[in-house]
Amino acid sequence: MPFTAQLLLDASLSSNQIQLPRFLVHWPPSPKARNELRGQGNLSLSPSNRISGQLAFRSDGLDATPILSNLLAQTSPGEPASKTPDTNAPSAAEPVSLPFQPLTISAQLDRVHLGDIAATNWQATVRIDGGRIQVSPMDLNLNGAPVRISTLLDLGAPLPAYEFSLQAARVPIEPIANTFMPDQRGQYQGDLSLQGAIQGRGFEGDPFRQSLAGQADLTLTNLVINVVEPRWRQLLQPISVILRLPDLLNSPITSLDAQALITNGVVDLKRSQVLSPAFRLQAQGPTPLASRWGDSALNLPVAFEIHRTVAEKAQFAGLKVPPDAAYVRLPDFVRLGGTLGNPETKVNEAVLVAVLGQNLLGLPATTIEGAGQAIGNLGDVLKGEKKIEATNILNAIRFLNPSATPAAAGTNAPSAGTNAPAAPTNAPITPLDNLFQRLRR
Repeated sequence: MPFTAQLLLDASLSSNQIQLPRFLVHWPPSPKARNELRGQGNLSLSPSNRISGQLAFRSDGLDATPILSNLLAQTSPGEPASKTPDTNAPSAAEPVSLPFQPLTISAQLDRVHLGDIAATNWQATVRIDGGRIQVSPMDLNLNGAPVRISTLLDLGAPLPAYEFSLQAARVPIEPIANTFMPDQRGQYQGDLSLQGAIQGRGFEGDPFRQSLAGQADLTLTNLVINVVEPRWRQLLQPISVILRLPDLLNSPITSLDAQALITNGVVDLKRSQVLSPAFRLQAQGPTPLASRWGDSALNLPVAFEIHRTVAEKAQFAGLKVPPDAAYVRLPDFVRLGGTLGNPETKVNEAVLVAVLGQNLLGLPATTIEGAGQAIGNLGDVLKGEKKIEATNILNAIRFLNPSATPAAAGTNAPSAGTNAPAAPTNAPITPLDNLFQRLRR
């Protein structure tokens, strides 16, 4: 159903003065709000066609959900987004001067609803003076949590200059997720706390890289996020195969903590941690900024740790579990790659195979019979649908530890007096090398 609204305006013009004793915008009421935005003010027109004055708006309740629904209905989901032509040298934007000098706009909104999002006690003041736009501050309660935003944007400078700061304490994320991801309703729960500030000039090129500065502290607590996204599966599925723990894929994320600093053309991730009942991820390190921030190349090591109860359940032979350790670190096999605009998880397949071989060699002989299926599953995970043959892992086990290889099915074990065949010598390619080659194809 199309969204409709009505505008009622009382105005009077005298010389270069415009009086607005009543300004009303309203649309059909909903169970949440009357949907009336009232305003008043006065404006002055200068001989140079500049507008100055004050406007004030107030509402006891607005429900913007019909506006969002109408915008989503007009979006064509199957239509690909148009691409901006790529150029090697970024072009500088022309300075902008708006026809306001100055104009002050204030707003006091008691309640604003957008889907499941509810903002209350929303107060803001905006001052526009030529190309300079300042919001200082904007205060509101977002689903009961305090939020403060301050912004300064100077469009009149040779390169756009900007300052932005945000403070939010324990904002519930479920209403936000439910509103903008309705198909995943109820799958994201928790509280968001964020303190951050950023400033810079321009949005690309050397001036952007050299001037950008800021910091951010982000914490997500009381989280319940199911690990179902493709990027999480890409990381966790090989581990679940190695440890024989399929439930690892369903372990929800319970907290996230990160701190970053931007200075001298570098984004320095001081700390980051993703916590789950089954595992913990930690990463830190610098990322040099590219001329376009989204093209900045990521290459950060990721420490992957599993909870001690998970390690004990997996009976992982290659891991030592100290009695006082809550988590046990796996050998480093994960890096965060790609770019800031398109991050990717990079898995070192060779390390995974080595860890798997170590695990299998520490197991009782009766369990090695299933090694072929395990390596086949791992090959599927790492390289699509291509199977790794059962004989590869058995050959690798024979090469690393001949005593760990079980007798073939349907045959009797050799007698004590039987001499074992001599190990091959001077072989140019070992069975273990063959295993690595097959995984890398």
